[in-house]
Amino acid sequence: HRDAEENVEKNSSLEKGRDSSSSNESRRRSESVDNQTSPIAVTLSGMQRFRFFLSLWPYTVPLFVVYTAEYCLQSGVWSAIGFPVSSASARDNFYLRANWCYQGGVFLSRSSGSLFAPPSLGILWLLPSLQAALFGLFFWFALLGDKGDEGTLYDRGAFLVLCSVAGLFGGAVYVHGFKLISVTMDLE
Repeated sequence: HRDAEENVEKNSSLEKGRDSSSSNESRRRSESVDNQTSPIAVTLSGMQRFRFFLSLWPYTVPLFVVYTAEYCLQSGVWSAIGFPVSSASARDNFYLRANWCYQGGVFLSRSSGSLFAPPSLGILWLLPSLQAALFGLFFWFALLGDKGDEGTLYDRGAFLVLCSVAGLFGGAVYVHGFKLISVTMDLE
């Protein structure tokens, strides 16, 4: 009977030791996480964080323009283009191919972002402007509809290349915008 009581006491003290060592371990882990937290997230007040957010406008405006142009291209303009435009299946076919080309361009530019140095802020603003110009061009072609000359204005291959270029611009702004933030902003 005594041996059983001694074993229970030993097991209980071992478990307490494990509990305290595991609680010490978890305390050390949480302290190390606290030490790794970025000072900007810990030390700034709500107003300072808001001011910091506002200081990012040179980088966020190009991102906003790119995403707006992308949305307008994919959800509106490309669905109105087809060869011939009067055929619903031709419009569906162009829409499908245009989106595949766009996503291919995005994939290429996002995948190759580490190969290039961050561009200047001027280049970062130029790319969304060019993508917005492509939106204007596609919008104009969509407005023309069947009035365009099939032989000169409407070249499916050229249209799909332009869709890929729009994707290249969009992906490049995304990758290089965040790269430029990390290089130029003092986040400490």
